[in-house]
Amino acid sequence: MLRVLLVLAGLLAIAVVLWASWRIDRRLFAGTLVAVLIGALMFALGFWHSRGQAQVVLPADAVSLSLSQSRGMEIGIRIRGRVTNHSEHALARVKARVTLLQCADLDGTDADSTDADSTDATHCEAVGKDTIDLRQHVPAGADYPYSTMVNLSADLLDGTTQWQVEPLSVIGYAITERTRH
Repeated sequence: MLRVLLVLAGLLAIAVVLWASWRIDRRLFAGTLVAVLIGALMFALGFWHSRGQAQVVLPADAVSLSLSQSRGMEIGIRIRGRVTNHSEHALARVKARVTLLQCADLDGTDADSTDADSTDATHCEAVGKDTIDLRQHVPAGADYPYSTMVNLSADLLDGTTQWQVEPLSVIGYAITERTRH
């Protein structure tokens, strides 16, 4: 609604300027009219070219997030990983929940072991959660790296921590292909 009122106010201002220039001088009116028409043409071209930036909500399973590195910093924890786009739309934004898990070994084996038996004997408790916002263009079917800060204390990191990253919301671009002429 506010957008409509803004457009109406702009049109009214243009009409007043054109009317006033018509009353003063016909050449001034012609120059003002040319300037208004050029401005309207530029506005229309900008609107036409921005249609490819329209965004749509995609299902959360349209992307997968992996985490390859976490590093304690003074202001939090920097995490790095990859975002994989499984949809036919290019991604614009991914919101995800990052959970830091503290894992305790229940049967005496190493908690970081990759044995199938040790996963059953490992108990993990969430020690911190944060929401990250990845704003990057990822084309359809592509796999891009990401790096962002998590607002958790670096003191929480030790050898028995694990990360869980799950997408909450995904926004993509509406146009699947962009053609240039």
